[in-house]
Amino acid sequence: MRTKATTNEQARTIRGGITAEERWWLRACVRAAALLFMGLIAVGAASAAIHRVPEQFPTIRDAMSSSQHGDTILVGPGTYREQVKFFGLEVTLASTGGPDVTVIDANGHDAAIVIQRGQTPATTIDGFTITTQGTGRGILLNGASPRISNNVIRDNHAASGAGIFCQSSSAIIVGNRFSENAGFGQFSPPGGAVSVALGSNPTLEGNTFHENSITDNGGGAIGIESAGATIIGNHFESNSAAFGDAVYVGSTSDPVVIRDNTFRGNFVGVTGFVVLDELTIERNHFDGDALELHACSNSRLVNNTFRGSYVRTREMSGCRLIHNTLFDSELIIDAAEVIAVNTIIWGQNASPVEENGSGTLTARYCNVRGGWPGEENIDVDPRLVAVDEGDLRLRIDSPCVDAGTLDDADLPANDVEGQARPLPGRPFGDALADIGADEMSIAHAARFGTVGAATATFGSLDQVVLVNGTAGDRQREVHASSTTEIRLDVIAPEAGPVPAPFALYAYAGAPTATSPIRQPAGLGWMSFGTPLRSNHAPPYRAIWNNLGRFPRLGFPQRPSQPAPSRVFRATPHTFQPGDVITFQGFILDQDSESPHDASVTNAVVLRVMP
Repeated sequence: MRTKATTNEQARTIRGGITAEERWWLRACVRAAALLFMGLIAVGAASAAIHRVPEQFPTIRDAMSSSQHGDTILVGPGTYREQVKFFGLEVTLASTGGPDVTVIDANGHDAAIVIQRGQTPATTIDGFTITTQGTGRGILLNGASPRISNNVIRDNHAASGAGIFCQSSSAIIVGNRFSENAGFGQFSPPGGAVSVALGSNPTLEGNTFHENSITDNGGGAIGIESAGATIIGNHFESNSAAFGDAVYVGSTSDPVVIRDNTFRGNFVGVTGFVVLDELTIERNHFDGDALELHACSNSRLVNNTFRGSYVRTREMSGCRLIHNTLFDSELIIDAAEVIAVNTIIWGQNASPVEENGSGTLTARYCNVRGGWPGEENIDVDPRLVAVDEGDLRLRIDSPCVDAGTLDDADLPANDVEGQARPLPGRPFGDALADIGADEMSIAHAARFGTVGAATATFGSLDQVVLVNGTAGDRQREVHASSTTEIRLDVIAPEAGPVPAPFALYAYAGAPTATSPIRQPAGLGWMSFGTPLRSNHAPPYRAIWNNLGRFPRLGFPQRPSQPAPSRVFRATPHTFQPGDVITFQGFILDQDSESPHDASVTNAVVLRVMP
């Protein structure tokens, strides 16, 4: 006789291990769970509210007291003299009019804003001026990691961390302006505007720090002690401290990254003191500001530029300088071991490297003024673009192009501007590393290296590169005003001991045709449909050429100019509004008997604006 149990066991076998009755209960449970989940979502959505100050609440504190997790408090323009506490809430606090018209003033409290109960970046402070205008901190973070963005944090005064004090905090601090915050505590954690202490690891990105200070301590802008931090893309100017006028990193075993920042007018931009973990200083610009490292073993300085300053290392080993540019700057080594690779050290005097005590520099593939022993080091003017204007990129004719090495485990994948390296610095050549922080950006330069510069008399400079090869735009425009006198400087292409056959022509008007042509000397871009033959040359007006040196080529003869320096200037010409001039360069193959075995550069179009 078949029993019910037997029937259920057979049903389980037939229907995947459950009976119809069990399947019904399972479906009922799933439906109930789904309804419960949807109900929870609805309750959560209903509980997220927007509170408006002063329309609904007279003070921010009142709005905070009526808030729950996930709420938003929108604050209208005005000055709110109160202390704002978050009471453990995850909320968004934002202004509607921005920091210029919305102020939170601590009004005598020890801090304008206090967050200290485990908040995450879901808690946001955005769009306020935050000040005490006396003794007190702007923001106190203790065990909380909110997002602090787009605020002006100024005129706060405390022992340290007058703008923001971080303790056990991984806050995200983005896009704020810190000014005139002052610390005065010799025995407090470092940092005038921002103090990072006691197990913190915040991210500070895209902020500006101006005229912040601390006395008898380090880090006028940012001080880090017993903590880590990531400091990216900030601007530091005119900050001051007893040491490390802008940033001070001291007594920590946590990693610290300082990348893509600009330091100007701080005297000492960064000071590191007893950093036991890796200290990475990468892609920063030190304009007159120094870098000092003391007992910071395993430090890495990569892709930084220094102008009119110095780098000093003391009592440390394992410090590596990779792809840096020090111009009008010195490297001072006090009882330290420093390794430099692919780095320019070009001081104001003939000996920019100073070794003191047991200090040693091991350099390879570097350009050191006055020379330095080591593999493939050179001693040649690096030929940078515009040092007086702070542009420390390599010119196309720099001896540092393709003079570096790829044989080092620490070589970066990008240069100081973030572009990939290595790039070929010579046409159709291999991708070799350049010396310095910059990787010369023309992937395929002219076969013999052709450069021009259109220079306005009032001092502005537009670099015009005539490229023979696949790189560069087919057409580039340079705009000038109608009162500007334009001068075109030409660095003639080189071919052995004498300049190669080269001509620069101008055409009144915009290009009538643009077509690629392949010639034995490479691939160029013609601005006009005219073939490159001598009987078709008259439509072009010669600005300069040296073709008289090569009569067999059959090109129209022009007076050749002497070329001891291979730099030539066209006669200045005052252009009128509406003028359009197209420049085209030709590089002829001097080993060929044919006049049309040549390369053409990209076109450069000059448009004169009203």
